[in-house]
Amino acid sequence: MEKVLRNLLLLCVALALSGCAILGKLNALSQNNQELDEVATIVGTLPTQGWPLGDVNVVLLDVAATRPLVIASCLLNEGGFFTFKTERSGQFQVLAFHDRNHDGVWSRGEEWAQSERIVKTTAASERLQSTTLQWQSGEMSAVLQKELRHLPAAQRSNLSAGQIRSLDDARFGEQPADVGVWTSLKFLDEYGLGTYFLQPWQEGATPVVLVHGFGGYPQQFSSWVPRLREAGFQPWVFQYPSGLSLAVSAQALQLNINALQKQYGFKRVMIVAHSVGGLVAREALNRYAPQTPPVSALLTMSTPWGGNEMAERGLKESPEIISAWHDIAAHSEFIQTLPQSSLPPDLHHYLLFSFRGKNRLLNGNSDGSITIDSQLQLPFQQGARQMRGFDVGHVEILHDKQVLDYALTVLQCANGKACH
Repeated sequence: MEKVLRNLLLLCVALALSGCAILGKLNALSQNNQELDEVATIVGTLPTQGWPLGDVNVVLLDVAATRPLVIASCLLNEGGFFTFKTERSGQFQVLAFHDRNHDGVWSRGEEWAQSERIVKTTAASERLQSTTLQWQSGEMSAVLQKELRHLPAAQRSNLSAGQIRSLDDARFGEQPADVGVWTSLKFLDEYGLGTYFLQPWQEGATPVVLVHGFGGYPQQFSSWVPRLREAGFQPWVFQYPSGLSLAVSAQALQLNINALQKQYGFKRVMIVAHSVGGLVAREALNRYAPQTPPVSALLTMSTPWGGNEMAERGLKESPEIISAWHDIAAHSEFIQTLPQSSLPPDLHHYLLFSFRGKNRLLNGNSDGSITIDSQLQLPFQQGARQMRGFDVGHVEILHDKQVLDYALTVLQCANGKACH
């Protein structure tokens, strides 16, 4: 995060350099922010009844006028997810049908589903609106039948859960992560957002979801994946554009976990999160209240529980704002409300912090990126089952053998094995 902010605070120098990379990024960020202000996203899941994903067409209807109007269509993605970009203000309904004859339109006799409610988007509403669909047994109305005769070309949903990818895939590297910081919408269009399997589903092996931080990427967990497999876990990675609002990413993580549990029936899942990824994971868990999440352990490393003062400085001094800064900034509403919901007693939080490093832009001791004070906010200390500090830097904590050994010990304990 400090690298991004240093670049912005040195803008006065960059302005003197024609074609400077930071200027291009600022222009891209400006365009990204303008589009973010204009759009909302409607997301949901639909049980596929075992049909191929490409055989289920999902349609978005504008229902603000007297007659519903089809404005977009998409195909389901892994996990049964669909997504639509919409205007920030409107009223919408979602329909789906099983395209048995593969003609691209609804035909009489094909199964169809409808959203349980009208989705209303406003300038003040959350940018990510979720809805659920239910398969219908009755006849579709003549008005809807007429609308579904001519559909726009279907796009693939950019939210998914359960795609199998190799960790060596370029999408999990540093370059896409940079795209996700500066142009979150471009990232969603090119790479999508979701939880990825690194090998086929393994019955009986507890999943561990690895969540990267701001500007981070799944390949930073390269040393964790083989060790987790050796210990009997199945590692998954949650990839998201880290410049996007943390609340949106957290909601997507929660939806992913719900969809995968429904599909595979696992009893427990664990989350390992680095830096800002810990904020995303905790907010995802908070969203379950008052229900209990199917998560038995949360292990966080170097997480800025008290926010980041550099993000706060960026909000005041940067000519363009990365959306995530509004949440990450010290004293933000997101940071202040995060500890207000307690974790369930049987959900163990292991809080790891790092303390090697210096940063002249930060006040107080730090690990080079996050102050120790922010990592050790009292409400999170009090809610942690165990807490451990390591003499490593902010990113180094992901590659330290002592950290990984400790993490595997506590995760195995939370998974029901003998605790030491």
